[in-house]
Amino acid sequence: MRGHSFLPNDQDFSIIAKKKRKVCVETPEEWNDIISSCRSQPNSFKVTRMHHQDFHNVKEAVQKYFRKSSGNEMKLKGLRMYRIDRESPFIGVRDSYSGAWRSVNIRNRSAIPQELSFPQMCNVPPKINYSKMQDLRKLYGLLRPSNRQFFETLVQEKGTNIHGDVDIDNSDNGSGEDNY
Repeated sequence: MRGHSFLPNDQDFSIIAKKKRKVCVETPEEWNDIISSCRSQPNSFKVTRMHHQDFHNVKEAVQKYFRKSSGNEMKLKGLRMYRIDRESPFIGVRDSYSGAWRSVNIRNRSAIPQELSFPQMCNVPPKINYSKMQDLRKLYGLLRPSNRQFFETLVQEKGTNIHGDVDIDNSDNGSGEDNY
């Protein structure tokens, strides 16, 4: 059945969803509190707060070692089994659970180094697109006043905040005038 893994983390998500039904969660910090408090045995969930600089671009770091196309028609959705060997540029794939394995070359000739450097995904916090900011503006008045500060720090792609005020970027030290 697609989408159902029956792994232990499914049970963890169920525990979190059950707890969430009993409270109103509005901010990431409230999510952290809910998740860390919803289980005590065998041990509580540990929540790690992530920031924009904690995310790295794996694709950029490894794409030069892999082919853009495998040459064969390989639809991941239709495959049932994968066999990967770090020493081989090929992966084994099966279209069924009992069929024959076939090899697909996914690597180019560049040797993968023992250590890779992963660049940051973004150097500044990501900005919220216009339609999402419009939705947040509509919901802002429904927030508890103590939770509004988080949403006031969010910036839209066009440089406006939750109130529609322009977020002024003073980093260029310009006069603010456009000279043409």
